[in-house]
Amino acid sequence: MLRLCLPLAMVLLATGLPVLKSGQEKPAVVLKQSKSKIEKLKSYQFVDFVRQFKRRWEPGSDEWKQREDIFKKNLQSIIDHHTGPVQTWSKGINKFMDYTEQEYKKLLGRKGRRSFSPGSLLQQEPANITLVDLPLHHDWRPKLLQSRTFQRDQGACGSCWAFAAVQALEGHVEIKHGHSTKLSAQMLVSCMPNEQNCGGTGGCEGATANLAFDYIAKNGIPAEQHYPYSSFSGRSGTCDANLMSKRHVNIEKWEHLPINQDAPLAQALYQHGPVVVSVDGNPWSLYSSGIFAGCDKNAIINHAVVAEGFGEEFVPRQNRAVKYYLLKNSWGDDWGEHGYIRLERVTNDKAYCGIDNHPEEGNGCDGGPPEITVCGMCGVTSDSAFPVNPSFSEGPTTLLQKYH
Repeated sequence: MLRLCLPLAMVLLATGLPVLKSGQEKPAVVLKQSKSKIEKLKSYQFVDFVRQFKRRWEPGSDEWKQREDIFKKNLQSIIDHHTGPVQTWSKGINKFMDYTEQEYKKLLGRKGRRSFSPGSLLQQEPANITLVDLPLHHDWRPKLLQSRTFQRDQGACGSCWAFAAVQALEGHVEIKHGHSTKLSAQMLVSCMPNEQNCGGTGGCEGATANLAFDYIAKNGIPAEQHYPYSSFSGRSGTCDANLMSKRHVNIEKWEHLPINQDAPLAQALYQHGPVVVSVDGNPWSLYSSGIFAGCDKNAIINHAVVAEGFGEEFVPRQNRAVKYYLLKNSWGDDWGEHGYIRLERVTNDKAYCGIDNHPEEGNGCDGGPPEITVCGMCGVTSDSAFPVNPSFSEGPTTLLQKYH
């Protein structure tokens, strides 16, 4: 059951780290930075950060000192990353460099509930995926000419579950119909009930993409144009029945993939379209580019994103080919690789498995075991789903004109 959340929009600064233009390919291999670039990082001060990101902390105040201490720890982490062993991914300065642990956990959707059970939605039969020969690389973006432009930033609301669901659905709509419409995450955040407290207590306090798909199958979903996002500040808002009734897209059903298995995820991606996946987003805070491989086997599943492809890239300095999943986030297109992260893919299902001892922070519902097994880098194969047979409730032409 897909989950809770983390909103981040991370921006590289002119501190010696590479800043690439839109569409420019980013290398997977992260080489050690030159001495001059490292010195630029070392000379970057909290006052520079405050000016760059328009912070309003009062110089000399307790708040200023607290934020500066957090900033310095994160800056040192970036320096250590670029002066240490060669990695397949890069860290960069971003606007969350001074976030407290509590603020970051709120963005991840951590709610601190004590129990977990799969809940009724996870009891549905896993999708029966036929195995076919897969190419080395597959990327839906060239075919999603409209929906790929619908980049989201969830802000301070733990609404990744809603954005992951609508972004995956927008892709499936375009695959089937040849055009798409930006759909309303706000309707899900403000209106969808979460009676079993799955992934949180609902709205900005966390839920799951599976619940969202189930809700859309029963109620449809309006377009963003009719029910725009208003929870950027962290408030779920009150459900507007009039706006909710402006149903624009429906789905017949949704499919849940077999848990902790790589092959069904890759096959569903290739044969059907974008898939919502569950991950541990906590170590992603400073990611800027490359193939991320920074999660331990034990992972706390706390974030929902959309898988849109897979591939492989040879890393000369490590003398190995690295497989990856291409994931679309909801932290804005100024984070990561233009809103995406490439996550190392582990094809051996038993090679990278661990324990999630806080499942209530991810796909857990009230009641049940205190821990679950999760597999794949950042637990990426632990819980995945996609919508089936989307249809329009009304003609999309007028709505499409607003975005194109």
